[in-house]
Amino acid sequence: MRTMFVFAAGERAEIIAALDRHLNQQRHPWTLDDGNLYIDIDEEQNGCLLSDWEPDDVTVLDRAAGFHPTWAVQIDISGRVDGTAEVVALPVQQGRRQRGVRWGGYWAT
Repeated sequence: MRTMFVFAAGERAEIIAALDRHLNQQRHPWTLDDGNLYIDIDEEQNGCLLSDWEPDDVTVLDRAAGFHPTWAVQIDISGRVDGTAEVVALPVQQGRRQRGVRWGGYWAT
């Protein structure tokens, strides 16, 4: 299992609504591709987001994003699939690619 984070520049509620529309009738987690992708929201304050990151890595993330993310879309990808096409198709960066940051595995930018 690989984990990828999407730190969207948009509002959390907007991203959740988009995931609900795209993957209706499910949540906690949302699943895609017969359970090969598990998608959830993680938070810095009430969850585990960034809790095991080195301070230098958080600084790099903050600079890349142009803001300090307090929440993220966490996507766990089964080893049974590549997952690239499925992740790219998710509605978590709509209209925000210029400010959103993908981080994790080979998607780090």
